Amino acid sequence: MLPFTAIEQAVEKAKEIGYPLVVRPSYVLGGRAMEIVYDEADLRRYFQTAVSVSNDAPVLLDHFLDDAVEVDVDAICDGEMVLIGGIMEHIEQAGVHSGDSACSLAGLHTEPGNSGRDAPAGAEAGF
Repeated sequence: MLPFTAIEQAVEKAKEIGYPLVVRPSYVLGGRAMEIVYDEADLRRYFQTAVSVSNDAPVLLDHFLDDAVEVDVDAICDGEMVLIGGIMEHIEQAGVHSGDSACSLAGLHTEPGNSGRDAPAGAEAGF
């Protein structure tokens, strides 16, 4: 996600990235004050009314993936091996905060058998 404190810079970058965008204040991980904006007018409204923007609190923006599947992965690693304990698939569209979302353990779109498996560090799990 890219940080912005000036609306005009954000508008120019949004044209490059493409809409829809997910926007949020830098001081939260998601949920509160996070929105999906679909055009320049939405982005300008967000900057003007949704959050207080400053050098210490920029707005982050990134391309929103339509029809994405969002999953939460619980894993542990000993430095060499990664054990995936569970993969929960969000029921709501991607971008809904985990605390506001229903999840399914053994997701509808995730590959069966991924939970409980181990993998070399750095592979697939991104550690």
